[in-house]
Amino acid sequence: MSENRAFDFKPGAESKPMAIYRYENEAGDLVFEKLRYCPKAFRFRRRVNGRVIYNLRGVEPIPYRLPKWKDGSSVLICEGEKDADATTELGLPSTTGPFGATSWPVELTHWFKDKQVFICFDIGEERAAENVAASLYGTAREIRICRLPLTEHEADVTDYINQVPPSDLQRAQQIKLVQDLLKNAELYQPPGRVTDNPTVLSEAEREALSKVESAWKHLTEKNPKEVTFDSSEFTDIQMRPIKWLWYPIAPVGMVGTVLGEPGIGKTFLLADLAARVSSGRPLPIYRKPTDQVAHGWVIYITSEGVADQILKPRLYAAGADMANITLIKGIMTREGDYDLLDIRRHLVPLVARIKQDNRKCVLVIIDPMASFVNGKTNLNDSVQTRHALDAVARFAENADIAVLVAIHPNKDETLKIMSRASGSIQMSAAVKSAWVVADPEEGDPQNMRYFSPYKITTVPFNKKETLPFFLESADFEQDGKNIEMANLRWSTKIVKCDVEKIISPRASEAGVNQTAKACAMLKDTLKNGPRFSDELFALAESLGIGHRPLYAAKARLAIKASPEHFSGKWKWISPDTWPEKEGNIRE
Repeated sequence: MSENRAFDFKPGAESKPMAIYRYENEAGDLVFEKLRYCPKAFRFRRRVNGRVIYNLRGVEPIPYRLPKWKDGSSVLICEGEKDADATTELGLPSTTGPFGATSWPVELTHWFKDKQVFICFDIGEERAAENVAASLYGTAREIRICRLPLTEHEADVTDYINQVPPSDLQRAQQIKLVQDLLKNAELYQPPGRVTDNPTVLSEAEREALSKVESAWKHLTEKNPKEVTFDSSEFTDIQMRPIKWLWYPIAPVGMVGTVLGEPGIGKTFLLADLAARVSSGRPLPIYRKPTDQVAHGWVIYITSEGVADQILKPRLYAAGADMANITLIKGIMTREGDYDLLDIRRHLVPLVARIKQDNRKCVLVIIDPMASFVNGKTNLNDSVQTRHALDAVARFAENADIAVLVAIHPNKDETLKIMSRASGSIQMSAAVKSAWVVADPEEGDPQNMRYFSPYKITTVPFNKKETLPFFLESADFEQDGKNIEMANLRWSTKIVKCDVEKIISPRASEAGVNQTAKACAMLKDTLKNGPRFSDELFALAESLGIGHRPLYAAKARLAIKASPEHFSGKWKWISPDTWPEKEGNIRE
């Protein structure tokens, strides 16, 4: 009987499930339901004498879709109900367990007696798939484990079949994908198998064997001999010149970023670029002409609303060929729900769509980056940001296109421009080309903007060279209605300007100012006695002082640190006399 109480919860009246999965017995009678909510969460529900009960206490678990496959000779076990539904729709009898990948109840095992079983779990859940196989070993006639040819963590079989773009042949192509997956499935054989007749094993023996197999799997995963490296000899790598969509802003097959405050003109700039590329008009010259006029299909991925009132008028005013620009705002799930595109999961099917289209795609714009990562990706985390941008870089390389990503700055004007991108520094460090749109200096026209490089890894560049542009009125009439819009006009001259001072006006004095501020705070705080270090860090953070200047001030003031005997927490203790002169200390 089920004792899994992780789902013993009755949602409030305001909670509505996005999907309801029915678990039925052999006769097709409803035993219980599994409710899926957004954000991702699950609850169980059953009816007893007309009452609704939100738990499974006293109920024996059963596999999903049992009446549909119990009389067949083969079945696919997926990680979840969504995947089981998707593969069933393609004609493959499929099921799953009610408690997720890592909790396979032993009560389910007998349903798979003498069946050929295929197991297909999400990327990253290989050990869970092995554990299910071990549980069924000796009961099922044959067990095979499918290995999804995907790399994204948590990608599932639904993602795998959804790689096929919409067309009249989509279902046939998806069935072929699943057939290939089953054809290449690996026959499960437990390591250190002790008998040639597994059916004689008792339930206790199978459980013990399962633990041995899990331990063996854990050990072999750590064995370097089991690792296959993606490697190449440099003697086999052919050098080739960089192709440019727009020199030196947009290299083909690589990613560039455009940094700028909201409302400063980033989207005007990107719309002008999209318009020029779509219509084949020349691009502004920065230091030298490009090898050829860029002309091709543009994909504009944006979360900006009211495209009919904002983005399209901007493109129209810039002279775009509308038949050569595609707007993507999100995706439709198999359940019919709308969601924003996720750059770590949905760029692979986008490559397939690009390669199927008769048009030659040369540019993809993502505006802004933060709108197209899922809730599990923290852009303040360097590793997660790097992985997200690596996915975009692979997309650019595989599709052989230039990608430009719009990003916003943070509010800390004491940071250098490389660290001004909102989130992790990887926003600038992980790309090949990084540019900024900045306000004009005092004395320049107010409608002028500076477009300047602050990082280019492919060619030499001068940070103090900028290509100005102007935002000008471009009202036009359509269907008898006047549409007010601005347009972008590029300057024909490169000018000298230190954009670093505009974007980060206090960066040059940040180290001195922050450390001096930390010295003053420590003197004032410690004059009445020692304080715990965590209290001092919290106080410093509230005053906008970082860890590095705080440690620099601690060293400069000769403050001692000592652990408290009972709690083990560290205290900072002021010296008998403060140093007479603090001096200028940089971080």
